[in-house]
Amino acid sequence: MKNDNLVFKQTIKQFKDELCTEFHQKGNIVTLTRKLVSFIDEILYTLFQKNNLHLGNKFCLLALGSYGRHELQLHSDIDLLLLHTERISKTHSQRAQAFIQDCWDVGLEVSHQITTVSACADLASKDLSVISSILDMHLICGRGTLMEELRYQTHTLHM
Repeated sequence: MKNDNLVFKQTIKQFKDELCTEFHQKGNIVTLTRKLVSFIDEILYTLFQKNNLHLGNKFCLLALGSYGRHELQLHSDIDLLLLHTERISKTHSQRAQAFIQDCWDVGLEVSHQITTVSACADLASKDLSVISSILDMHLICGRGTLMEELRYQTHTLHM
């Protein structure tokens, strides 16, 4: 497992170095940004699968902020929301924590929240910055119905 993370870390560094080179050669910033978002999506999808978060269909991984808007920049932090169903086992919780740890271990600077739809909606009702983050979300992988439920619960008609 540690070797996998080392390979990921090296791959990420090499990819970012290539993007820097392309940028300095006057590469199109929109193209570079799209490449970066797609690359990070793939890495996160692979880590999601590696940690078996896809099993049981209990999790949904969402990108927020600039990443959610597909405007991630090379040195930006990666804002993630890992939604889960209301009740998860200790094993599922440990897998979620291991996923976040793997993100850090491979060199991704993530800001994250692991929560339920109802807890996130409750927080959003008290904090406008949460609402603005949710407005910019995109689905990376997992149970998309959790994202739709979050959109529904945080819609202006329900807040």
